[in-house]
Amino acid sequence: MSNTTFIVTVLIPLCIAVPLIAFWFWMFRDMLQNDYIAGNVRVIWLIGFIFASVLTAGYYYFTEYRIRH
Repeated sequence: MSNTTFIVTVLIPLCIAVPLIAFWFWMFRDMLQNDYIAGNVRVIWLIGFIFASVLTAGYYYFTEYRIRH
């Protein structure tokens, strides 16, 4: 495998995936520890985090996290 192929097939996707996964875990952890979210709403957020993953994490960031911080 040449260097260019390795960069395109391994490094670039890795450089994109790792920050997205870290962001997802950060928002997921914040959602679990957020005392301002009621139980029923937390379940809806949990379902969103499981099924829509990074999209839900981004939405949570703009609608919940930024307001509190």
